[in-house]
Amino acid sequence: MRKTLQITLKSPTKYFESLLGFISFMPSKRDFVEKYGQKYAADADKMAYNGPFIIKEWKHEQEIVLEKNPNYWNKDKIKLDTVRILIITDPNTAYQMFENGELDFADVPMTMVDKVRSDGNGLTYMDSYEYFIRFNMKNEDKPILADENFRKAIGFAIDRENYISMAFKGVSKPATRYIPPTMSGLEKKFAEEYPYEFYPKNADVSKAKELLNEAMKKYGITGPSKINIELMVDDSSGTKDGVEAIQDMLVRNLGINVSIKTVTFKERLQRMKTGEYEVMITRWGPDYDDPMTYLDYWTLSEGMINSGWTDEKYNELCEKAKNEIDFAKRNEIMFEAEKYLLEKGAVVPLYFREKMWVKKDYVKDLVRTFSSGSDPDFIYASIEGGK
Repeated sequence: MRKTLQITLKSPTKYFESLLGFISFMPSKRDFVEKYGQKYAADADKMAYNGPFIIKEWKHEQEIVLEKNPNYWNKDKIKLDTVRILIITDPNTAYQMFENGELDFADVPMTMVDKVRSDGNGLTYMDSYEYFIRFNMKNEDKPILADENFRKAIGFAIDRENYISMAFKGVSKPATRYIPPTMSGLEKKFAEEYPYEFYPKNADVSKAKELLNEAMKKYGITGPSKINIELMVDDSSGTKDGVEAIQDMLVRNLGINVSIKTVTFKERLQRMKTGEYEVMITRWGPDYDDPMTYLDYWTLSEGMINSGWTDEKYNELCEKAKNEIDFAKRNEIMFEAEKYLLEKGAVVPLYFREKMWVKKDYVKDLVRTFSSGSDPDFIYASIEGGK
């Protein structure tokens, strides 16, 4: 028997369907949750399924076997009967297995990007993750971090194209603005409807030095060599990759001293919450397909954000956008908020992450993306003509 869930919204929400794709809104069967408690969803037989596939087998740290769900509402459109997912932590191993015919698709490790690109076999997709530099503006030992001119000097001193070339062999896009090009607008992508570049793809050294000089005057600093900052990164790919290139750009283009501190991913999250950092490379991915999922990040100055940056005008712009029922006006307000955020130097965008992958020719309609759903998406994929 089919039942209907009715949800009443306080105001029009353009991205509501996208929001429902976020993991927090996925339904859980109450009797299963109550029965298994803390062990709920810990194994294949300890959860209920309402999606296109069920987990038939789950060998932890080894593989997951999905099977077509006979009770799925659109089961006739699901072409795959079984999906076998191997859990492989080393991307080089996964790629080699693909080459040996043991996998139908795989991400391309950085060591193989040039070869795959020259062979013309590589596919790319942007997964909506944005990497950026954030500052601890509450750090009493480094008051210059609270200065917007200093923060923008950092942003203009970075050559994003060169950084991406060295760190990721050109796989990713320079973040010259804050809102990623994957987010939806009214009819097209938000970035298409509101084209904008605050930071250049290549460093603007004269602009960076001009901003730095303004900051030094304010704090009575006699020269760039008197400024020492610690750039924190974690040991995951995407933050530690190429960080020496950023260090070199800041030292060479600004003349300041930059040291690098590498911590574990878990420790970085903890230090971000407690404010035990000076400058940090971090990232943000969307909870739903709308610019507000990025803009709202900066309306908080405590908790997860804890940068010390808060601005009444910015908060008002975001609140106004949330309550605007005219979607065209709402987008205009969000664009104003994005520009204001960058003009205040609250964040220094670095790059929008892109990934390269390969697949066998017989694999059709496999979707690689991440906006607010899952990656990879097997729902309408098929194997054409067998293997």
